[in-house]
Amino acid sequence: QEHLWPEFNIHRILASDLAKIVLLQQYFQKSERVMEGVADIFKEKLHLNALPSARTIARAYLRRDVRKILKGVFLATSDPIVELEKSFSTDSTGQPLSIKQNYANDRDDQAKHAGYDKIAVMISNTYQIATAIKITDGTANDSPLFEPLLHETAERFLIRDVEADAGFLSKDNVQAVADVGGVPYIYPKIGVAMNKDGHPEWRAMLERIVKDPQTWLREFYRRENSESYFSSYKRRFTRPLLNKLPKARRSEGLARIIVQNICMLISAYFCHDVKCPHFRG
Repeated sequence: QEHLWPEFNIHRILASDLAKIVLLQQYFQKSERVMEGVADIFKEKLHLNALPSARTIARAYLRRDVRKILKGVFLATSDPIVELEKSFSTDSTGQPLSIKQNYANDRDDQAKHAGYDKIAVMISNTYQIATAIKITDGTANDSPLFEPLLHETAERFLIRDVEADAGFLSKDNVQAVADVGGVPYIYPKIGVAMNKDGHPEWRAMLERIVKDPQTWLREFYRRENSESYFSSYKRRFTRPLLNKLPKARRSEGLARIIVQNICMLISAYFCHDVKCPHFRG
């Protein structure tokens, strides 16, 4: 029986095999039942040790070891540009849980945000590869997500500048960019005061805007790269998140960002001659 049904015990299937199938599932945007057959087709190319059932694939999104592997793969997708990139921008978007939802229409309706998961990323402005990610409830504010994204990026990259829209504006966030050695370009809201209140970079940033607004805005509009990243992401992943459990949806969102990063890394390889030692055919 164990020979005929290797997926009989969920932990008998290697986490590495399940992580590969999870990423393949997000790439093809297919159900677990369909992925049984797809995994069989790609078993030699992916070096799979066993073929999991549909239920095992669904449960993979809840496994801690699978998520740990996915997080490692996410970091690996930005490793090739660690020495190349110094400019970053950040943005967030809602991931729908139903085909009836459209975040572009609901983004200004706070009451409808509960029907989404929010995903925030910091991306490379040159290569449009995400370097940090936070996935949370759709009702979460953008501003508190900024520092975790910044510090995760700063652990591996030398940061020269960071761009973000007004949703991420706060004195703490502006100062945090300066503290890691970067120049902040976070769009100010109407009515903000120049009182620094222990945040010297806050006043410095506002003074740069007043003295030369055109130059500041020219630098700020590098954040269009994060808009382009999510525009490409939404066109690639047209289906809503399929998992019902929040923990599983977090893994699903992470897997989608990994797939998006790999696609952007392929573009960087061909367009910018970026070397990718971790990803060999």
